[in-house]
Amino acid sequence: MSPADEAGAGILEVDLLRFERGDASARRAVVDGVMRSDDLQASLPNLEVTGAGSVNLAKQSVDYRLVATVPEGQAAKQANLGRLAGKSVPITISGTLDDPSVKADVSALVKDKVQSLIRDQLGLGGDKKDGEQDAGQGDLKDQAQEKLKKLFGK
Repeated sequence: MSPADEAGAGILEVDLLRFERGDASARRAVVDGVMRSDDLQASLPNLEVTGAGSVNLAKQSVDYRLVATVPEGQAAKQANLGRLAGKSVPITISGTLDDPSVKADVSALVKDKVQSLIRDQLGLGGDKKDGEQDAGQGDLKDQAQEKLKKLFGK
């Protein structure tokens, strides 16, 4: 390791990268040919992205875990993303730099929608936005159990 690497542990800071229509920032540490970032943030007109991961420069491979969120507001509606406003989707980028695999885990969206439909059917309230916590979650569980018992005649 060079004296410069020892002094700064190979940390390079990128304060702000400019995209055609957005901004991104990340602190990167490069150690033994592997660039690692634990605080990637990108802000695009219709998408907020956060994440962490690494790029192995020697092996030419990438391994990143991201979360993409559609911000709420007029921009989402204008981009026909209104139904996804406030929703987050985990994204995995892996493989080689020449042929990376990008996979979105939409099961998180499906799970939220199914839970919302079940709450509606049981009369326990409608959609709950991401990050909202039920004040009486224990009470909600009890109410759901009672409604299910009545539904199934037990």
